[in-house]
Amino acid sequence: MKKMALNDEKVQEVLIVSVLELLITERDVIERAKFHVGELTKRLCENVEKAYGF
Repeated sequence: MKKMALNDEKVQEVLIVSVLELLITERDVIERAKFHVGELTKRLCENVEKAYGF
């Protein structure tokens, strides 16, 4: 995920739609995953969480 997050905006969108949007509903999984991803991926995840009201 880290390499995807570091790519251009289109690749980041794929990461968000294909992985992060699915994971945010699994709260225990996403919280554990945040310990294993880079800072940019965490920020993308937090943006998605805010957008979905988490």
